Amino acid sequence: MWTKISKSSLGFLFWLAILFQFSFFLFALTQKPFFFFFPHGNVHEYQGIDFFQVPNGAYAFLNGGELTGKTIAGESSYFFGNTNVYHPFFTFVVGGFLQFFSPMTAFLLWRIFNLLVKFSLIWLIYKKMVLAKTNKQNLMFALFLFLANFPQALEMWNGQYHFLLDAGIVIFFLFLKNDLLAALGLVLTFMVKPITILWLPVLVLQKKTKIAVLGVLMFIFLSLPFLLNGAGQYYLTNLIIRIGQPIGGPPGVFTLDSLLRFWELGIYLKYGIYLKIFSLLMIIFLQWKYKISLWKTAFLMTSFYLLFYDLVFEYHYTTVGTLLALGVIFDDLFKEKTAKVLAVLNILPTPFFLMYLFQIGTKGHYVTDGGWSVLVLSKILPLIFFNLYLIMEVCKNKKNIKEGNPL
Repeated sequence: MWTKISKSSLGFLFWLAILFQFSFFLFALTQKPFFFFFPHGNVHEYQGIDFFQVPNGAYAFLNGGELTGKTIAGESSYFFGNTNVYHPFFTFVVGGFLQFFSPMTAFLLWRIFNLLVKFSLIWLIYKKMVLAKTNKQNLMFALFLFLANFPQALEMWNGQYHFLLDAGIVIFFLFLKNDLLAALGLVLTFMVKPITILWLPVLVLQKKTKIAVLGVLMFIFLSLPFLLNGAGQYYLTNLIIRIGQPIGGPPGVFTLDSLLRFWELGIYLKYGIYLKIFSLLMIIFLQWKYKISLWKTAFLMTSFYLLFYDLVFEYHYTTVGTLLALGVIFDDLFKEKTAKVLAVLNILPTPFFLMYLFQIGTKGHYVTDGGWSVLVLSKILPLIFFNLYLIMEVCKNKKNIKEGNPL
């Protein structure tokens, strides 16, 4: 039973998680041993192509060009990379700092920074939870979910910025009783991905309006200078396009929406918008009717984003592992074995390594449309099952939910 785990088993679980995290880091440096767990399209064929968009944007802007990375005529870019779509303030600060280093040195330092942030968050979680006298079994299992979260290997290899969103989420929950620090965590998430914008109505319903207002005001304050002079217009334009003209599909996008649209499921193409509206309204209803915890509602809202937003890639699912780890510490849902099993299923790798080994649904290191569908299902089904379990437990145990308890 989960409640009878020995101290030695807990120690093994923790050190196994540490081993996984260092293995992810080594993979990012050497391309081994996890390369065959991710297909091309998820693993970028040009390592760092997403990473360099931010220093490219800052470099171009500081030299008379645009924050998108477009330079003035005759000016070369910082390095080869995608067009920048990140927030203008984030681009200016992070990309500006990276200018002090050569491109390859900056890329290496960023991956080291990724690792340092992860272990700093572990220390922070451990310190806060020891002071709160948290159950050690829960603490160790939470750290395992946080560190052994397999999409992190892909995130680190590609040199993504997504880990800062996860860091912001951790800061938000750990310092929820401190309005300013919680708002700063929220702003950090806004800078990286707009996922937590969906949390704002929940914060109001949870009587955490001050955090929501502080977060929004700080975000506006940091955005306004770039929007007023036109330098940040690209950011709004990209968000509008992503919401209004979704283009998800093989090989990289991992959403329920992209899967149903790609296979042209007629009823979804016609009525899909109503499914999305219903899903959002249901989450709000659960919060209003049952006064469920902030963590539960945040998880449901984040799942909605991952299932229905336009460009959601496999590495975005690192956020699922982060939220699950926080749930183990803060929420009563994980008292049951079923929740723990479903949580572990959400951090596992896709079956690509088996598909590649036997060349089923693959062409070399690429996936066919059918293979892509299998990979997408392997990520979204555990997430859907966990959400269904969460909703059923809320409805079943509504009498045991403490009203007004944010966690």
